Amino acid sequence: MELSQLPLWMGWSFFFAINLDVLHPPLSMSIGEILKKLSETGLPYLYLPSEESFVLVDALPVLGTGKLDLKGMQKLAFEKHSTVV
Repeated sequence: MELSQLPLWMGWSFFFAINLDVLHPPLSMSIGEILKKLSETGLPYLYLPSEESFVLVDALPVLGTGKLDLKGMQKLAFEKHSTVV
């Protein structure tokens, strides 16, 4: 399976520090496989998420128009970081 076919959302959050979060529903590939494929794309290290950056969600939030709900995504990412102490 190609990375472009995976339901991943990667976005920056600035709540406590700059973090790259990857919100995803259950995946058919392991996180290790995804990270390996991402590193093979030639992306700068700054843009490669860590394994801890992957956040399992039931579903990615969408608007009534079918577009991704970016504010909803940020809220999910914030909730993840606010529960980490």
